[in-house]
Amino acid sequence: MISEAITHVADRLAAEGVPVFTDSALFYPDPVAALVGVPELVDRGMRSFTVSVPVHVVCAEALTESTRDLLFDTAFQAAQALDVPSFDLDGFIGSGQTDLPAYTLTTLVTLEA
Repeated sequence: MISEAITHVADRLAAEGVPVFTDSALFYPDPVAALVGVPELVDRGMRSFTVSVPVHVVCAEALTESTRDLLFDTAFQAAQALDVPSFDLDGFIGSGQTDLPAYTLTTLVTLEA
């Protein structure tokens, strides 16, 4: 069931042209991409449940004026695609244990139980 939430978020991002990954083992922003994270349970009802799904928009390169703008623009595009009103500047630890610049935003998804 959780895979449905991740797929739903990834599909919405891809439909708006945001480069997106759902598998952290395959994730490599070139230079900027979004990674859909692991959902957390927010609420559950009789026939449905709601999860919050984090999305990390990460830049793999040093922040120059152009990559900084690209990082912000991609996060803004992701926020629009997911109807998220804001996002936070955050670090992201990549596979090389390097702290990469990133924005994190969270969206809610309700699924049938």
